[in-house]
Amino acid sequence: MGKTRKVGTILTILLVATLVLLPPITAFAVEAQSQPESDFTGGEILDVSGQSTNGHVTAEYAWLTNIPGEGNEIFVAFKYKDTAAAWGKTLNRIGYNGLEFDAVEGGNYWKFDKGENLTVNDQILDNDSQWLVVNFGVQTLSDPFGISLTFDAGGFDISFDVSIDLLTVTYDPNSGVGVLTDPNAAYDEGQVVTVLANDNAFTKAGYSFTGWNTEPDGRGTAYAEGDTFNMPNHDVVLYAQWAPRTLTITALDKSN
Repeated sequence: MGKTRKVGTILTILLVATLVLLPPITAFAVEAQSQPESDFTGGEILDVSGQSTNGHVTAEYAWLTNIPGEGNEIFVAFKYKDTAAAWGKTLNRIGYNGLEFDAVEGGNYWKFDKGENLTVNDQILDNDSQWLVVNFGVQTLSDPFGISLTFDAGGFDISFDVSIDLLTVTYDPNSGVGVLTDPNAAYDEGQVVTVLANDNAFTKAGYSFTGWNTEPDGRGTAYAEGDTFNMPNHDVVLYAQWAPRTLTITALDKSN
């Protein structure tokens, strides 16, 4: 914040993770009103594990913030381990699956010193450490993903595996066409899931949508829009169910 950037060798941090996000939008959609200072808003706080090979940072937490009409932004909180070496470096670029973006402090990344509460959904995660929080933009979660962080100094090349235990609900068109993405993903085991409406996201020529089922052939558990269930300890796929459209022909009585 207000620090002069040093001209020198580019520092690149590369994280190879077990969770991949689809290519991001060209600009980060950050809701400034929902990210005041150190208080972030989002969904379930997800525990993250992984440490850089040179011990400078660890990935600790992640959360998703829904942007209506767009999807979910993914936030990752990194804890500085070697603060004397890493804390003072300026972040210049953020990379996601090979695509890079300018890093903007207060726009798509934030730094929190010791004593500054890192708060998500009014819950203080930590105030005794130094943190780097990065918003990687609107993404659809899949597996795996790669992240790069480019700084204004050299000698800190980092790579490590990051694991995030995510449970997802996938909607399958089941021989239909279209796209329907759950804006509430990801889920924890036992969390209540509300089944989405189709709203013509999926269509099938000559057929009408009749609901969802856990099996393509309709022999599993059936769900309708608005039904709820508790998330099991595995991912769930809900398959669209279809019925042929019928044409009713009424013969005119010409006897009169």
